[in-house]
Amino acid sequence: MTEAMTLVDQTEGYVPGETAVTFVGDIADVMQELPGTDRVKGISGCNKSAAITYKETYQAYFDHVMLRDVKVVFEDTVKEEAERLRMPAYPQAGYVQMVDQTVVVKWN
Repeated sequence: MTEAMTLVDQTEGYVPGETAVTFVGDIADVMQELPGTDRVKGISGCNKSAAITYKETYQAYFDHVMLRDVKVVFEDTVKEEAERLRMPAYPQAGYVQMVDQTVVVKWN
């Protein structure tokens, strides 16, 4: 996420806390688990070892883990436009782009 947010920060027209940021795809498909996280899953009862498990947890992740002012939105029209533009997906160059005044991060 740090790598993606660096690119978001570098996107022309992006203003932290003001410009909407959306995420397309499932971050779980691109994340790699840390060694030993299976033990944590067994102890905690959680079946995932990631902080972001579904779209509603993005805002909490930025607020409480990354301590960043990010305006997270999920709009179907932006997602459809990103797909229409055939944006590349992470980790290919161009997986972070401004689309209709919203910064789009495409995971897959």
